[in-house]
Amino acid sequence: MSAFAERVLQDLRKIDELSKALAGRVSIKSTSGNPVNTVHLELDFPTAPSSSYPNQIQKKTLVKIELLSRYPFQEPMATITTPIYHPNVYSSGRVCLGAKWLPTQGLDLLVKRIIQIITFDNSILNEASPANRDALVWYRSASVANPGAFPTDKLIVKEPASSKIGWSNVPVGSEEKALVSCPFCRTSLRLAKGKKGNLTCPKCNAKFYVET
Repeated sequence: MSAFAERVLQDLRKIDELSKALAGRVSIKSTSGNPVNTVHLELDFPTAPSSSYPNQIQKKTLVKIELLSRYPFQEPMATITTPIYHPNVYSSGRVCLGAKWLPTQGLDLLVKRIIQIITFDNSILNEASPANRDALVWYRSASVANPGAFPTDKLIVKEPASSKIGWSNVPVGSEEKALVSCPFCRTSLRLAKGKKGNLTCPKCNAKFYVET
């Protein structure tokens, strides 16, 4: 398996874990490419489909995430394919993510940010550099006229304690061990068999999901 394919597999597992933590409010509808380079998601979070919000509400949001040729060193492209009217989303549907992309970030973090964007989370809504100026003018007026309508929802992630493991969990005298490669720095590491969950590479500090 190529490094790209292995990284994408890890990302899809992370999205699955996020879905569980959000009680199914994030779901992978389809993927394409071999290896996978396009992921279609459904986010069960409401947003504004137009300036008619809050009279009209887009109850679910469909997102297409494209992994470009140099991924994860190149930022993924996220496009919303259902109606949305947002200062940080271009009229084409492409999302202006704002924050600098880091190769060590997983797609689950990207999905969380997209959810915060579509729900008008004020902590990351960028008014200084809008992708849609008309939507910004509308948002400023609408948020004053209807303060209770923003944010449209809240992102609350409940992380199960059992999903996290660390290298300290590996029994020193265990004979049943599996060889695991970090998908980021390619360092080979040994972990006891029968383990699964999220862990941090002791060399590059990248976080990823693993099953042994």
